[in-house]
Amino acid sequence: MLSIFRYPGGKSKVRSRILKYSPSSYLEYREPFVGGGGIFFGTPPVQRWINDMHSGVVAVYTALRDRPDEFIDACRRIPYATKCAPGLGKGHRYQWLGPEIEKFFHQCVVSEEIDEALRYFMLQRCSFMGRVVYGDAKRTCCSC
Repeated sequence: MLSIFRYPGGKSKVRSRILKYSPSSYLEYREPFVGGGGIFFGTPPVQRWINDMHSGVVAVYTALRDRPDEFIDACRRIPYATKCAPGLGKGHRYQWLGPEIEKFFHQCVVSEEIDEALRYFMLQRCSFMGRVVYGDAKRTCCSC
């Protein structure tokens, strides 16, 4: 399974090279800085613990563990941009029209009323290289 995040320094593309150095079998897996989870999603289904310093990252993984249907449904309700007439600009074939997604993005930036997992997921997917910083990053953990 691939990571759902775009993450600077992500390991998804080199996962197979890293995992060939892991033991052939083990009973548990612990990852102190899961980030995008490139290695985590490639490990066998043993008892696993993940941690991250950013509460938004942990909120997404916790939502996927504890309330996957609700979280995925909320993600599917995020407005999306639509392709319209051929656009202008270097390297762009089409112009994208998305006032609803732009409005929701700005709501996610300023509103703490939006579910933290949905908020982080939205901002992370729309931000340059997945770098999202808002509020105080709290050290939290999630046992999956």
